[in-house]
Order: sequence, then structure tokens, then C-alpha cells
Amino acid sequence: MRAALRWWVEGGEADRGVRLAAALYRFWRIHGHIAEGRRWLDAVLALPGGSATPARATALHGAGLLATEHGDHARGIACYEESVALWWVLGDARGPEVARTLGNLASQVCLLGDYERAALLFEEVLAIGRETGDALTRAAALMGLGAVAHDRGEDGRAWGLLEEALALSRDLGDAWGVAWACCLAGGVPMHRGTTRGRLACTPRV
Repeated sequence: MRAALRWWVEGGEADRGVRLAAALYRFWRIHGHIAEGRRWLDAVLALPGGSATPARATALHGAGLLATEHGDHARGIACYEESVALWWVLGDARGPEVARTLGNLASQVCLLGDYERAALLFEEVLAIGRETGDALTRAAALMGLGAVAHDRGEDGRAWGLLEEALALSRDLGDAWGVAWACCLAGGVPMHRGTTRGRLACTPRV
């Protein structure tokens, strides 16, 4: 894979490099190859002549995810925003990929304290989930909204949103969703009457 990426980067084969890097970003993240993944993604995305394709939108999402894992919040947000804009150009503004990217963008801006924008983005993800009948997307959006509500001091609203997300995740048999909804919900009463902590909705790949 490295040899192929190097060949395409050195040869200026933007579209081929982007397709392979888009397919590898989950591997890089899961196995902890964050720095290497960033280098390849940034290299192929910077090549001139790249086409507006779903693979490029996915590669931008991956670049954003790895950048935020590296603490490069500005780069992560820029990549997420560019990915969303490209999905719009491609006519797939309401699909699961754009919902995932919007959710990760919302999580990032929430961590930086922009709760108003985070809430709007998570509401958009929730609307996509409802429109498409994607219960997994709905549950993820509800968790994000719950985390934002808690961080804004709206613990009653946070509790309701997270309970709804937990019930939905249980119905889906989504072990990750159940675990994370419980984690987030447990953080709400834990901070009552004490110094407030912050909840974070961990992005899915």
C-alpha cells in the first residue's frame, strides 16, 4: 500500500491516490498510525487535478478525523467542512456519509466551546436520520445533542435526550451506542452540585 501511494503521489496520480487513501483511513486510525495516515492523506489531497468524487469527500473526512486525533483542530474542522461541501456538490447531502461528517464536525466545534453551532449541526444530523429512516444516525445525533445540552448547563434536557438515545441504541442492538449513551448519561448527575465537567461525543469513523 505504501509503495502504491508513493508511486501515485510522485507521479501526480491524484484520483488513484485519493481512492486508496480513502479506503485506508479507518485502518490508520484503528491501528494508531495517525501521523502516517495524515501524511498520506494530506499528500494525495494536495495533488493537482483531483476530481470531485465520493472518494475525495471520504478522504477529506478521514483527514479531518486523523487531524483532530492529532490535536490539529483547525485542520480537522476545515477538512470536515470541505467534505460536507463536496457531498453537496455531488448531490448526496442527506446520505449517511455526510451525516457522519456533520456529526464529527459538530463534536469538534462542541469541544472548542461553540455550543450553538454544535447544536445546529447535530440537529441537522438528526433530521437526516429521520428523513432517511436511519435509526443509528438518529441515536448518534441524540447523544451529541445530549452532550451539548449538558455542556450548556441544561441537565434536564440532556438527560431526556440521552435516555432516548439509550433506548434507541438498545432497540438496534448497537453495543457501542449503548455503552456510550450510558457513559454520557452517567456524566450528567455526576456533575450536579459539583464543578461542571464536559461531555464529549466521540466520533465514529
